[in-house]
Amino acid sequence: MTEWLAVAQAALRPDGRLAAIFPADRLDEMRSALATRGLAMSRLRMVQAQTHGRANAFCFESATVALVGNTMTEAPLVVHEKGKYSAEVRAMLGEEL
Repeated sequence: MTEWLAVAQAALRPDGRLAAIFPADRLDEMRSALATRGLAMSRLRMVQAQTHGRANAFCFESATVALVGNTMTEAPLVVHEKGKYSAEVRAMLGEEL
């Protein structure tokens, strides 16, 4: 993660933002790695396969600490509902609801 983050940060403009998706069990590691590089999460969204399931991934956006106030934590993204993609995921994919 350290090497990936170094490459990603090098590609950012000074006022740029970084967005990525990682496995949920690496959330604390990512927060720590960002802080070490002077970055912070501006947005965080957990991703879960089912409505009542555990999150298996997280999406985040980050920027330099100077540009970030508090982390905006959004409602989880639920991928599947009733055996098919959720309405939100179908909309992301451009499918008709």
